Amino acid sequence: MSRSPSHLTGGIVWKNISGHQHIAVIPDENNPGSWKLPVVRQDPYKLANSDPFEEIALLAGAEVKDPVSADTVFYPDNDPPEYAIFWHLRVKPNSDKLSSSKKKEAKWVSPAGAVKLLARESEKNLIRSSELPSDYYDTA
Repeated sequence: MSRSPSHLTGGIVWKNISGHQHIAVIPDENNPGSWKLPVVRQDPYKLANSDPFEEIALLAGAEVKDPVSADTVFYPDNDPPEYAIFWHLRVKPNSDKLSSSKKKEAKWVSPAGAVKLLARESEKNLIRSSELPSDYYDTA
């Protein structure tokens, strides 16, 4: 396992659809027909990196808020193997749909549906062990 700091940031992006919580999964460009959680890579040599939460929002196609620490996921197949720090993120109410010209459409699925779709076992385990943070139940 890498001993250097992680340059990957991921998001479990929560959205209330008709009273039920869904999360965003996105197509895996390296594995056609597969799905993954939104993950962005920060350049360790760049002095001014962009906000990883804004990049995750672009991948999910919705403005996000309220980052709450979730967990880490290890990617042993990456070269070199590395881990990503994942955050719970909530979609802002009435946010305009964001679009990125280079990304395909995100899919909003229940956590159980995400477990069925996700290609990587480490991401499936993350979703199996995650639930909507209790702070997210407020009415704001």
